[in-house]
Amino acid sequence: MMYTPDFFLVGAAKAGTTALQQALDAHPDIYMSPLKEPNFFCSDIDPDKLRPDLKERLKADNTEEWINSGMQGSRWRAFLRDENLYSALFAPAQPTQVTGEASVSYLYSTTAAENIAAAKPNAKIIIVLRNPLERAWSHYLMEERLGMADRSFELAFKSVSNLQHPMWGRDLLFLHGGLYNDQIKRYLKYFDPSQLHIIIYDDYRKQPQDVLKKLYVFLGVDPTKADLSVALKRSNEARTGVFDKAIPSGSLKVKLRRFFKSIGIHSSLKNMLTKPSDRKVGEQEKKILSGFYLHEIEELEKTLNLDLSLWKK
Repeated sequence: MMYTPDFFLVGAAKAGTTALQQALDAHPDIYMSPLKEPNFFCSDIDPDKLRPDLKERLKADNTEEWINSGMQGSRWRAFLRDENLYSALFAPAQPTQVTGEASVSYLYSTTAAENIAAAKPNAKIIIVLRNPLERAWSHYLMEERLGMADRSFELAFKSVSNLQHPMWGRDLLFLHGGLYNDQIKRYLKYFDPSQLHIIIYDDYRKQPQDVLKKLYVFLGVDPTKADLSVALKRSNEARTGVFDKAIPSGSLKVKLRRFFKSIGIHSSLKNMLTKPSDRKVGEQEKKILSGFYLHEIEELEKTLNLDLSLWKK
């Protein structure tokens, strides 16, 4: 029988989910999957149709062998489809621990909410929402840095703005990843509102300890047992430099990154060769994105009964 964790951090992408996942993992009464993004429940994503470079990296990771050999260290992403492999991710958890996983594709996926509800009707769902304009710009910079968006922002916008549902792991998602309203409605269709815990990214940045305390209470663990200093760590921020360009893509990049991590110099090397990106969204880009998201934000306010006026400035 497949094991299904107690809670899911489902996204949104580029909204502080990595830092939040690390904060959850730091609590002694919480066990997080050592594979950060198993992507098990997003059955609408076909691993055979992923970008060639992503498929190569996943192949180099050899997640099945890693799981079967005891899961030493951690892995970033896989698209597991085997129930036994997925269940094995949680085998090391203690009986007293609350278990969870963080796959940010689950918010964007059209099938994940239904699939999670079928496997675990009483699951708790954590969703982090960031101003879609800021989220889109951060996501665009990442895709540009990875060589996926090799054009101007305006051309990239035009190329994807009319697509109905670009595929996760294949297409540019900097725009559609911020269309939260339908994404949230999918979870409200299959879960009671009391099972959803929505965090606004700005609140997490301004008052991380308060946000984490409320999250721990939502999950039923004692907030006082956690080292809340982890809430102040910044992870997965947009960076610029030669780090990614200096290392060839594909399986060699995976092996080099893993080697750097094994000898404890990956973070130092990355910090030395890159710096946080200070490239701000321009007025023209802001105008384009504001027009694209305005109606979406207004609809989301109705769905959540929440004032999001700061996102419309």
